[in-house]
Amino acid sequence: ILYNFFLALDKYDDFGVRQAIKKLDEDLKTMVILYYFEDFNIKEISEIQKLPEGTVKSRLSRARKKLESIFLDENIRKEDLNG
Repeated sequence: ILYNFFLALDKYDDFGVRQAIKKLDEDLKTMVILYYFEDFNIKEISEIQKLPEGTVKSRLSRARKKLESIFLDENIRKEDLNG
């Protein structure tokens, strides 16, 4: 579900995605960029970052959850301003 949420946001709001990624901690930001924008797979990222594959997976999961939270917070703020 979170993965689909991220893909939809990426497709429809590229600027918003970039702004949200900037709000991530550096370790999470690196994972997102390598995986989603540079098209490296989990194993490749693991080798590049010298981390276990499980760590890469968990950081990607945390990044997706954080991005979802950022977008939900931003949407709530927009609704407050509009309504």
